[in-house]
Amino acid sequence: MERVEVRGEGFLFGYGIFETIKIENKVAKNIELHFKRLKNSAEELGIFLDISFDEFSNIINSEIEKLKERDFILRFSLIKDGDKSKYFINSRKNNYSLEKYEKGFKLKISEIKRNSSSKMVYHKTLNYMENYMELMSAKNLGYDEVIFFNENGYLCEGAISNIFLIFENMICTPKVENGLLAGIKRDEIIKKLKSMGENLVEKDITYDMVFSAQEIFVTNSILGIMKVDTIEDKKYTFKKIEKLKKKLKS
Repeated sequence: MERVEVRGEGFLFGYGIFETIKIENKVAKNIELHFKRLKNSAEELGIFLDISFDEFSNIINSEIEKLKERDFILRFSLIKDGDKSKYFINSRKNNYSLEKYEKGFKLKISEIKRNSSSKMVYHKTLNYMENYMELMSAKNLGYDEVIFFNENGYLCEGAISNIFLIFENMICTPKVENGLLAGIKRDEIIKKLKSMGENLVEKDITYDMVFSAQEIFVTNSILGIMKVDTIEDKKYTFKKIEKLKKKLKS
């Protein structure tokens, strides 16, 4: 065991935010949207962000050039340190395989309830231990992702994803105010589906609705669209999802 000297709210209290950016062929995807969300969260949570978008872009592109890989994932973390801030960057491999997209995700329902009144659930913060522990617990049982309901019994999100349900005449996704992070991919899909004339509704989604849906998919900036094969023991089809993925090119 090695002793590490740390100081500041970022390390001592997990007071920080982060963005996970997909790198394809040495290009950072949706970098403007990631910076916008980072800036908005920093302002709302009282974290000093003293760089412009161009400076942020230069930091990310400089990191991309250091690495030999062309396709990977970068995580930019910003932490509070008194009236200043610090950042650090991590890179990792994108482990989502073609086989996994073909099979689809298996989801578990968490027994932990989201607190819709908490600021933390609406931002991508470093307070990620609960999500991580629930996700690892689910994976140890053979699942790929875990989903949360809030204190009122409404569906919120997954540990690492947003969720969409498909019914015969409607596609729906949980309302943000129920306690979820409005993902960049989520927002993109909502806009595209509405522009395509799909009946997309953001609404309160109950436990019974989840199990009466015909098809379900989850999304995030790295994953794109991942169809759901099962939730617990419930099996879903994915005929419409495959068609939507082609239209959305995601």
